[in-house]
Amino acid sequence: MDGAQSPWTNRPHRSRLYAMKINLVQQRFGERLRELRQSAGFTQEELADAAELDRSYVGSVERGERNLSIENVCRLAAAIRVSPADLFSWWGDK
Repeated sequence: MDGAQSPWTNRPHRSRLYAMKINLVQQRFGERLRELRQSAGFTQEELADAAELDRSYVGSVERGERNLSIENVCRLAAAIRVSPADLFSWWGDK
């Protein structure tokens, strides 16, 4: 798809750049989740149980391997008693 025209902007697609940005967002989100989970004194398994998610899913989120739904962001935030916005408090950092 690289080099093809975007139907919305008539500019070349930037799929590789977009994918890199998404991966960075996922990585930073995972790092922040791990930080807040550890501060709250939860293991991955305890967080997964509280959020009604699988432990392997929580691990993959923390490693930046998942693109979460809003529902799962809210589940994780509620489980560690923070607002969903707290999980994005790194946003804008360089």
